[in-house]
Amino acid sequence: MLFRSVTIQVVVNDDGVPAGTGGAFILATMKDRTEVAYLETTVRGITTDDDNDLIGLARTLRTLTSKALPANMSREMIRKVIETKWT
Repeated sequence: MLFRSVTIQVVVNDDGVPAGTGGAFILATMKDRTEVAYLETTVRGITTDDDNDLIGLARTLRTLTSKALPANMSREMIRKVIETKWT
């Protein structure tokens, strides 16, 4: 099955500072333009609409996006790693 709405990008941390190590999260904008976030933790998933949480997550997403390779370069890197490490 092909998911055209999913983009995978490899995040490059060339400055030695890990980015996005707080865990998986999703930011969603609802039909009425309000925002909500879902965060994975080791205990349970959490939803929040707290402005401070949303601001912090948006900042993290911007950082990750700025360090991520474009989708086509990410696919190529993943292919190379698979060929090098797993074949």
